[in-house]
Amino acid sequence: DLEDADLIILPGSKNTLHDLNFLKRSGFAEELQRLSGKTWIMGICGGYQMLGDRVEDPQGMESGGSETGLGLLPMLTTLGGDKQLVRHEYQGKNWFEGIRCSAYEIHLGRSLFTAQPPMSLMQGQENLAVVNPENRILGTYLHGLLESPGVLKKLFQKVSGTAIEVPESFEQARERELDNLAAFLEEHCEVERMLGL
Repeated sequence: DLEDADLIILPGSKNTLHDLNFLKRSGFAEELQRLSGKTWIMGICGGYQMLGDRVEDPQGMESGGSETGLGLLPMLTTLGGDKQLVRHEYQGKNWFEGIRCSAYEIHLGRSLFTAQPPMSLMQGQENLAVVNPENRILGTYLHGLLESPGVLKKLFQKVSGTAIEVPESFEQARERELDNLAAFLEEHCEVERMLGL
């Protein structure tokens, strides 16, 4: 049931064409198209590619062939070449002006806008993170973008219309959970013996 969602996220994919085909067969694609402009929809990496008009895989990098996308962004993605793998500190702009975040790209293919591109949210390549506020569509190639408290705070505010505090970063939450796990293991296991010390 997607009707009551404030934000729908299409995550990354190991096989974009296969998963795009699944969205169509299951009826999700039609539902997402119907909700466009009413409900915020965000695509991350492969999910971002699916938001476009078409995804092509002429070299068979994943499953080969091509598939029409959801048509929510005027974008054509062609899979091919070397896998993009970049970890970087990114500087936001427009909605994310003044926000710095650490994130990474790991994807095949290049996406090009075939008409007026949506508003870019990151300095550098215009298609790293974009938003079309009128149609309520967000797309990004940046994994880890949602681990930034600044990005989350701004995103939640734009999506919900109210300011929402983010009490801790993803990194802080992860470290706290790892510390709790370490304390549990030390209390209930013979850790030194397990490590051969």
